[in-house]
Amino acid sequence: MRVQRILAVAVVFLFLVGLGLGQTQGRTEHVEKYTIEVEGQDLGSCGDFNLWTDYVVLVHEVWLYDKDGQPVKAVNRYKVVGQGLYYNSNDRDLFLLGAPGETEIDHIDVEDGTISITGIPFKIRVPGYGPIYYETGRVILDLNTGEWLNNTGHNQFVDQDLEAVCKCLTP
Repeated sequence: MRVQRILAVAVVFLFLVGLGLGQTQGRTEHVEKYTIEVEGQDLGSCGDFNLWTDYVVLVHEVWLYDKDGQPVKAVNRYKVVGQGLYYNSNDRDLFLLGAPGETEIDHIDVEDGTISITGIPFKIRVPGYGPIYYETGRVILDLNTGEWLNNTGHNQFVDQDLEAVCKCLTP
């Protein structure tokens, strides 16, 4: 008798959960992976020159839609292929290599117009010294206003803390 009650409760629970999921479930679209080649992305000012970066990134996109087919969220995964190149905008011979495995995951909320960025999108390490520039943790950007809503972790790109890397690239 007890087993029958448990089974009956389980069946009702699964039915209700299925009913709830069925009403809100939309579709998911996986976009094929593609690469983007970026040259001369300006990361900020070093006074007499700017810090620029070149890199190739592999992108994997996933779009989530509501039951009416309207886009609700997008998740983009970026992985740098090889290593990024960081250099003095006035003299490309003054450069540093990014650490292998720079990655970023963006969660775009179409409904509220925000993007949440996590990962290690930028990282420069000087051999024998250690990291001198990196972006890690999580930031949230309001796509409508351009305002940073949240900034947690070590965020030299968002905070524009470029002193150490600028020093390495100064002639």
